[in-house]
Parts: sequence; structure tokens; C-alpha cells
Amino acid sequence: MSHYFAASRIRTEVATRRRTIRPSFGASSVMQASETRRVKRGWAHEPRVATSASIELLGIFEDGPQRDFVSTLIEVIGSAEGYRITVEPRLTAGCRFDYLKEHFDLSPSFAGVVVGVDGAGLPRAKKLAALERGCPPPPSCLWAIAEPSVEEWMMADVEALPAALKELFGAKNVSNTSRPGRAKAERTAKQRLRDWVESLLGEPVLQGGVEYAKDVARKISPGRIGPTRNGDLRQFLQALPDFLRTIARPR
Repeated sequence: MSHYFAASRIRTEVATRRRTIRPSFGASSVMQASETRRVKRGWAHEPRVATSASIELLGIFEDGPQRDFVSTLIEVIGSAEGYRITVEPRLTAGCRFDYLKEHFDLSPSFAGVVVGVDGAGLPRAKKLAALERGCPPPPSCLWAIAEPSVEEWMMADVEALPAALKELFGAKNVSNTSRPGRAKAERTAKQRLRDWVESLLGEPVLQGGVEYAKDVARKISPGRIGPTRNGDLRQFLQALPDFLRTIARPR
């Protein structure tokens, strides 16, 4: 599909899509959430009083594994907070600024935006600064920047990946093997995830392990995410509940 027709399709969606919940505050206050409070609550926090709020988010992701892993995290945390979350995913084809801009144009039709990208060799702060300079985000935007890539996030919780595979294939078919060390490069993260999954299953995998991204995300517990190894994922998990509460607030 040509760039012209892709842009036309997106403009049509902006014009025709019905708004569900409108954002009331920007995301800057969300990122200043108290770490101490969030760590104490962890993931297994008691569900809040059930609300009738349905939150529709625009999810902009660099690739399919980012989409599967981050969208599932959002849905699980949202459910624990008492919200019904719908993430409408869009892929950026490598996080090009022109694609980001086209997708950001859809944001007025959603309660908020979550952008999932790989750091790809840059620390989170530098990657975020580069993205915001190249394509200023809309209000109520939360960034999920995985250092160096989402494959490392899938290994962040030492218990999540083995638990997901045991649920899928049965405990007797999953070996007990140690998690590999933290990867600093994207290529290394991809190889280490593949190696760990194949070691656990005792057989090759077709997509390097990312085919289990949704299953692993459902098993993640913030209490097992170390601030040293995966501070970027820890920061995202701490910010997300406050982000959801902010955009769910009536104007």
C-alpha cells in the first residue's frame, strides 16, 4: 500500500471513529508515581472496587512481539485495577517518524496512547528524547521502551517464562534450566531468549521464543523484576496503573 493511500486510510479512521473516553491529564504526572508505593503493591495487588469504565487505548508498536507482550501486560494490569481495557494495535514498521506521526493522528479517538519500541542500543532516556524530538507525542501518551529489546523483557521475571511454558506444555515437558544473564545488545537478547526457550523445551522453536510473548506477559510479577537488571520494565509497570486511572477520569 502506498504512503498516500495509507495516510488517506488513517485520516478516514480519524474522521469516522467514535470517541469512548477522553483523556483529562497528560502523562507527565504519571511518570512521577511513587516507586515505594508501587513496589509495595506489586502486581498481585488487591483488585480495586470494580468500575464500569472501559478504556480504549491506541497501541503503537514497533513489531509483533512488542504488540503481543505490552498489550497483554496492559490488559492484565487494567483488569486488576478494575478496568476493561481494549488495545487497538498499530505497527510502525521499524518506528519510523513518519509512521509514528500518522498513527499519532488517530489519538483523539482514544483515551490514551501507549507506544512500545525497542531501545536498540540506546538507554531509555536517550531513546525517548530522540523519539519525542522526531515526533512529538499527543497528550496522555505512555512509552514502553525495552532495553535493548522486548526479548530481554520476556526474561526479566525469572519465573514467568518457565511457568508459561509449563502451562502450555505440561510441567513434565519443561526442564529446569537457569535464566541467562542480562543482554545489553538486541541481537544478544534474541539469541539468549531462543537458547533459554529451547533449553526449557528440549527442542527448537520456530520464532525464537517470541511466539510465547502473550503467555509470558500473563505470568509477569513486578515483585520479581529487579531494578538493576530491568529497571526500564519496572518503571513501565509502576507507571501504568496511574496512567490508566488518569485517563479514565471523567473530564
